[in-house]
Amino acid sequence: MFGKIDLNFFYKNGFLLWDVQINRDSTNYIVEEYKRLRQRDQTGAARSAWRITVRQLESMIRLSEAIARMYCQDEVFLTLQLL
Repeated sequence: MFGKIDLNFFYKNGFLLWDVQINRDSTNYIVEEYKRLRQRDQTGAARSAWRITVRQLESMIRLSEAIARMYCQDEVFLTLQLL
């Protein structure tokens, strides 16, 4: 996927400190998916041993930002989340 030279480039150019913005469409999508997961978690038929909490929402946001960084984007786009 990425070679040593590519990773060195990212680290030298502040890849990990790259500020990524989440656009409105992506924000709405993440919120709706989180709500759907919460609703599904609270129904009796789909009840599982683990609970959907705010930590999962935070993880969804962090993963979206990480994917945008991986594609060298300054903004999280809805199409990137669907990959």
